[in-house]
Amino acid sequence: MYVHHVVLDFEMTPVSRENKGAVQDLCEEIIEVGALKLNHEGKVESRFCCLIKPQYSREVSAAVTKLTGISTKDLAEAETFDVVTERFSEWIGTERTRIYSWSDSDFLQMTRECDYKGVKFPGNMKKWTDLQAIYPRIMGHSNRRSRVALHAAAGECGIEFDSKKAHRALYDAEKTAELLRYILTGEYRDHVRKMRDIVCSEVVPMTSSMDAVSGGKLSQLLKQLQRQQPAAENRS
Repeated sequence: MYVHHVVLDFEMTPVSRENKGAVQDLCEEIIEVGALKLNHEGKVESRFCCLIKPQYSREVSAAVTKLTGISTKDLAEAETFDVVTERFSEWIGTERTRIYSWSDSDFLQMTRECDYKGVKFPGNMKKWTDLQAIYPRIMGHSNRRSRVALHAAAGECGIEFDSKKAHRALYDAEKTAELLRYILTGEYRDHVRKMRDIVCSEVVPMTSSMDAVSGGKLSQLLKQLQRQQPAAENRS
């Protein structure tokens, strides 16, 4: 069992045009990290939020500023990626922890940025789960490979979502954490049962995946997922 569950979200900005040739596979840089640390019961123990000064992006793009509200001026005095990564890893701690994000883009970005900036991928961030990928399976969706938007998943689970606050790292991490807590506490089972009753009343056969998930626990699903860990777990 994991002692902590850390839910995170990154905000990013595109690499400046003049630097794209030097860092061909690094299209973006992280400019904000927001995270919550939950205990095994899903209760929030602490929060982490920090802006990051980009190395290859002279200015935050207008589109990113419009979406997130983060401007170039906001990052002028921010710490660099290597410093924030070290601080973030220290905040996560040494106890057995699993990382969660909504989509795999955060994991992929962290991997690329560590590679390009010569920063060792933190050892306590290697157990990583894409909650968006397993959400349809947990909730018993007929299409287990569908990609549900964060606001849509929140709505399905009765979680309030303010679109005006979205696209800031801590807020998105908080909503993802609420979804994770909804699963960890077993509240999702009532939703799955209701959906099963509706489908059964329409005489439509249920998928075996829903029966398996609704009768089990997230920990059982995670054990299966451990055999399919991202490449980061093979890093030294």
